[in-house]
Amino acid sequence: MRSDTAPGGATVGCASQNRLDATTDAARILSVSDGMPEVRESLIDEIMVPIADRFQDRPLRDVAPTAADLDHLKDHGPWGYALDLYPGISGANLDRQATVVDFTAESREALSIRMSLLDKALAEFAPVGSLLDLQTGCGLIPMKLADRIGGRIVGIDRRGEAIRRATVLRALAGCARFGFKTADPYAYLAALKPDTFDCISALGLFHRLSDPIRLLRLIHEKTARLVLIDTAIHNLPVPGWIPTEPRVGAPDAPDAGGETTVALGLQPTYRGMIDSLYRVGFESVTEIVPAPSLLAAVAQQTPYHTHRRALFVAQKGIG
Repeated sequence: MRSDTAPGGATVGCASQNRLDATTDAARILSVSDGMPEVRESLIDEIMVPIADRFQDRPLRDVAPTAADLDHLKDHGPWGYALDLYPGISGANLDRQATVVDFTAESREALSIRMSLLDKALAEFAPVGSLLDLQTGCGLIPMKLADRIGGRIVGIDRRGEAIRRATVLRALAGCARFGFKTADPYAYLAALKPDTFDCISALGLFHRLSDPIRLLRLIHEKTARLVLIDTAIHNLPVPGWIPTEPRVGAPDAPDAGGETTVALGLQPTYRGMIDSLYRVGFESVTEIVPAPSLLAAVAQQTPYHTHRRALFVAQKGIG
């Protein structure tokens, strides 16, 4: 399942040999000097995703849409994803027609890589039973990966309008395994019994939180096997979380404890994300990495090209 070589050809050992210092305080906040250099490190097992394993998109509904179908989707947008809803009709197509979302070339390319990494992660760590997707948005990403998941799929989001969009897409996909609910991720997880879901995914969430360690502890308690984390990272060679500029949060912002005014975002370093996952109790952490052939296949630079974004899979139990 695991690759034995890092991108540069260096040998990568087993996870237990590559753990960072477990005594490091995972919640440490770093004040970073502008002069501190960043470096691409390979400290854990990596699974490479070549161009041959690029995600192949398929429409949620494989029939030609009527004008009423398209109007219905436009009324509920923006969708925010360049993924097909009907044959040849993506969320980006509809958003452009509604002049709501400006879909850049980079975001399309980054999404292509992200979907390829997620698809590979679910295939490599199969079988995957039930899935909980935190801050699911319109729920399109777990819907697109449903063939890799054997049981029920639940998506939660603090934004009521996001869950309304997810409900529209669930009807379009016609899949009874999906359930969507308006909920805060901290509160929702706290109310669950331990090991409720086989896998929990948190995509694009952790670099926007003010209390990421608490969420990691909750995820570790409530997942029976795996967590998938796609997040922006910093490649500073230190374990820690970097504070972003204070910002004014919207009432439905995905922040800890329902904060609605000034919020401090913490963004993980590469080492910080890994160290934190081990610190809360996960036994193995693997990074799913785009191979050079996959990166070369997209026309625009993305955060994955510069390793400013990464996908980690953490296992609760191994062996």
